[in-house]
Amino acid sequence: MVCGYVGWPVGHVYVPSPDVDDRLVSARIWHFEGGEHFQNIRDISEQITFDRGVGLPGRVLESGVPAWIEDVQLDENFPRNRQAVDLGVHGAFAFPIKVGGELVAVLEFFSQKPEAPNPRILYNMELVGSQLGGLLERKRAEDSLRERAAEAQRAATESETLAEIGRIISSSVDIESAYPRFADLAHQIVEFERITIAIIDCESNRGTVAFTKTYGTNPISVEIGGTFDLYDSVTGRVVRTRETILVSHEEAAQISTIAPLEGAEEQAYLATPMIFQDRAIGCLILRSSHQKNYNEADISLIKGISNQIAGAAGISTLYSNMRAA
Repeated sequence: MVCGYVGWPVGHVYVPSPDVDDRLVSARIWHFEGGEHFQNIRDISEQITFDRGVGLPGRVLESGVPAWIEDVQLDENFPRNRQAVDLGVHGAFAFPIKVGGELVAVLEFFSQKPEAPNPRILYNMELVGSQLGGLLERKRAEDSLRERAAEAQRAATESETLAEIGRIISSSVDIESAYPRFADLAHQIVEFERITIAIIDCESNRGTVAFTKTYGTNPISVEIGGTFDLYDSVTGRVVRTRETILVSHEEAAQISTIAPLEGAEEQAYLATPMIFQDRAIGCLILRSSHQKNYNEADISLIKGISNQIAGAAGISTLYSNMRAA
């Protein structure tokens, strides 16, 4: 639109660097008319960055207002001139786009011939930048509202699911029969491909796989009822520290016995202790085929799920012991 308005053939967008403050990098967004003539300016612009005050984009970053160069070939503060190639452009101007006072982009435009500064164009481009900034600000506000609405919906779904998990577990005399439904409900609100519940026996220092289920394509490598040594295992590590841990594929490779995970190809294990009457009785393990970025809210949710299943498993064990006595 701007290129058509001013009759210039090249338009380009710079954005703030995600890594370095006060630096602009190419967004690799271009408009060309006769693009084959402007390959040099494109290649160089996409390779170079601009700090505050440096080059045409850097001047706009520093001043916050539009800038004009009559002939970039003669301008001392145009670093792209230092390349031993014909850029194919001469006149240039650029203007900022701001959202809430924050610069979010610099748009630059080029002509194939020298161009004397045109105050009317600069004034109009300042208005265009302001209008674009307003549009972006409204879009950000709309996106924020949608995100908050989605977050509220997720929170409601999580609360309903946790309540349903609690209802199923508390109403089941046989805890083993509740595990499959519990796993399906947990899978609705937490991302994982495999779930395992391991119950420990501190006297024998061994663990038992009480339940496991996969939601991915990899076959289950352990069976329900299988036992394993707690020494240097994920479960042993969790029940000793009583802390939730996220084990990457590289970390898991350093654990000599990762039962009940041996043979699994997943790359991330999220394990949390199952606490009953202030005692670790087992471990809830979620596994995935790639590293998950669980946040604090996710971990808190998983701990809540683990506490529910731990309470039911602990009561079931007490009941079994009473019957045996």
